[in-house]
Amino acid sequence: QFAGFLILHEYNEKGKRYTVGSMLQRLSGAKTYLSNKFGAPSYLDEKHPDGRWYVDLRHGLNNRARAFAIKKGEAILKEANALRRKLLKQIGEALLEDGSKQAMESRALLMMLYHAVGRAGEVSTINFDLFRWDDDDEAVWVEWGQQKTGRTSPISLHPDAEGPLVDVIHALACYIVSAGDIRNRNVDEPHWLFPSVASLVDGGASSKANRILEKLRGKIPDLCAGHTSHGLRAGATDDMANNYLCHLVCMIARGDWDWKGECTLFSYLQHKVHVATAGKTLAGWQDPRMMVASPQLEAIIDEEDMKLLLKLVEQLFLFSPDELQKPPLIGFRNVMAASLLMYFEDMETIEINARKENPRKNNNTVLSAIKDNAAGLSISLAKIREWGQAIKSDFKTRNILNQRTTGTEVQQCS
Repeated sequence: QFAGFLILHEYNEKGKRYTVGSMLQRLSGAKTYLSNKFGAPSYLDEKHPDGRWYVDLRHGLNNRARAFAIKKGEAILKEANALRRKLLKQIGEALLEDGSKQAMESRALLMMLYHAVGRAGEVSTINFDLFRWDDDDEAVWVEWGQQKTGRTSPISLHPDAEGPLVDVIHALACYIVSAGDIRNRNVDEPHWLFPSVASLVDGGASSKANRILEKLRGKIPDLCAGHTSHGLRAGATDDMANNYLCHLVCMIARGDWDWKGECTLFSYLQHKVHVATAGKTLAGWQDPRMMVASPQLEAIIDEEDMKLLLKLVEQLFLFSPDELQKPPLIGFRNVMAASLLMYFEDMETIEINARKENPRKNNNTVLSAIKDNAAGLSISLAKIREWGQAIKSDFKTRNILNQRTTGTEVQQCS
């Protein structure tokens, strides 16, 4: 009866016509409500033979709703515009030009969603207990939780091949050093990656991501109303699909979609390999099957310089969660610090360009944190730039067989 009601009553309470997707969503919502109320009986379980009637009902509603939409000359499904890498670079640059504490959080949140191929709401449950640094892979792994499916799946995060704009490691580093104290004082709760969205009601994280994109529309001509937080997941999928070296299995593993080829043996032997391959595709690497080296503080070979550098790193991450101050995540902290130094001059260039547009803008919070802490340790800016150049040179050398870009990323986007 309810399925028939959805077909016969074309308009919702706001006077807008039901789309195919909204009809199916409302039917699923009714099933979920009944399942929760009556203890998930077998006749409401789609995978149980007793629940076959619901599968047939949903299939029938889908067909009838599609036929009705076609007859009315309407789109069958309203899909979010894909937010792909090229547009994401412009978003990353705009947020770096802003340079505020809020902009650094926004950039980190968007980059995490894109690289995780995640749904916006999922970022609210990520905490530092779910992070793990792998010295062999030179990548950080995050156990990504999906509230929609009730599953978790590991995802790897890699440095970007082309520069800082969509580099998720750099985005997290900028966010952490500019955020102030993000440690959770409640011992019964974990240290949330994004405390500002961890306490929001369902849909709150998605709404926040959408508001970030809305505020950027006037600054980025290619960003339109059709670009929502879900477009990050769609864009990441398109970017993976358009790299012929990223196999379909890698895409499925990264997005953690259901498929019949998955088994225990696959999970043990191949799953992480495919997840990492897709992750390196999203990070812009020419051949995602190859090893990708991360920026390392060890590029600084002078012992006295290294002692001074480690003091600077400790100061920059002084108010970060305890997990980053000790194994197994201290390696991740050091890679984030190396990324900050590697792109210090790029950040200065972005700040100079931003000031040409708005001479009265506030100082970039990340640059200020580095400069202020360096000054407190009597480290000159020339030394900071020297360290950054050494780290960048080492990073490029160790990835030399997998490079494909010429010129600086900032120049390419200008």
